[in-house]
Amino acid sequence: MPRDFEIPVVGSTLGAAAPLIVAALENLQTVPTAGELSTTIDAIVETALEGFSGGGLVIIEHGANASEPRLDSTGETFTAPALWVGTVAPGNRAPGDFYFTATSAPVAVLVWSETVPIDGALGSTETGGLAWNVVGTGYTGTKTGGTIKFASGTSSVGIIYVNDGQANVVYRAKITTKGASNQAGIVARFVDFSNHVAINRVSSTDGTYRIVKRIANTYTTVATLTGHLMADGDTFEITTLADGTFIVNLNGAEVYSGNIPEYATATARGVFCGASAAVAEMAYDDLSSTTVI
Repeated sequence: MPRDFEIPVVGSTLGAAAPLIVAALENLQTVPTAGELSTTIDAIVETALEGFSGGGLVIIEHGANASEPRLDSTGETFTAPALWVGTVAPGNRAPGDFYFTATSAPVAVLVWSETVPIDGALGSTETGGLAWNVVGTGYTGTKTGGTIKFASGTSSVGIIYVNDGQANVVYRAKITTKGASNQAGIVARFVDFSNHVAINRVSSTDGTYRIVKRIANTYTTVATLTGHLMADGDTFEITTLADGTFIVNLNGAEVYSGNIPEYATATARGVFCGASAAVAEMAYDDLSSTTVI
C-alpha cells in the first residue's frame, strides 16, 4: 500500500523508533478512513515505541495547512516529539518530529463481493453505488448465490460492466465458474461493445489465457499467457494505467507486464462471456477497483 513519509531528523527517541513506525504504516492491509486514521496511527506508534525510553508522542493532524502551529490538542506547547498527519509538509515541525502523508493511500472506487447473497437484478455496486450494465445481443445479467452471472445471450460475446470513473486502477475479479468450454473472461478496459481490452481463452479447445484487444469489432491477440490454463476460482489483479501500463497478476503471481496503449484512459471494466452456449454456467465474484496514485 503506497504511502509517503519523511523523517527529517533521526537521532531522538522517536527517531530510533521511526523506521518501525514507517514499516507498520506501509504494511497496513486496509486504508483507514478519516475517522480511523488517528486511532490507527496511535496504535502503531504505541507498539513501535515499546522498548524505547521517553516515548511521549503528540499527534498533530494539520491537513492541508502547512503553517499549523506546533501545539497539542489543548493548545499548549510541548517538548515531546510530534507525528504530523496531513497532505502537505508541515512547516513548524521540530527536530525529532516526522510526518505521515496520507494523500497517496489508494481509494476503493468499486467493490462488489456479496457476503449475504441476494438473488435478482444486478443493481449497483456496494461501494460507489455504480450501476451494472450488460451489452451483447440477447444478453442479460443476474445475481445468484452471491455471484454475478450472465442469465441469457444469443450472440458470441456478452459483457457485464461498470464505469468506476478512474483510468488508473488495480482491478480485481474472480472467475468463480469458468463454464464447460472456458467461455469466461475479464474485461480490464471497456469503451463499448466493439472496443475493449479483455483476458479470455485461446479457443473452445484451448483454455490457455490470452490478452486481447478489440478494435472496431476485430479481436487481436496482445499476448498468450502460456502455461496458464483457465480454472474455476482464478483470481485476477490487473493494474491498468492511463500511460498504457498493463500488469496482470493471476492467483498472486505476475504473468504479464507491458504497455497496451489502446483504451488506456478507459474508465469502465467488467466480466466477459465468449460464447452464448451454456451462458448461465459462468459466475464471477469479488470484483473491485482501487485507485493507483
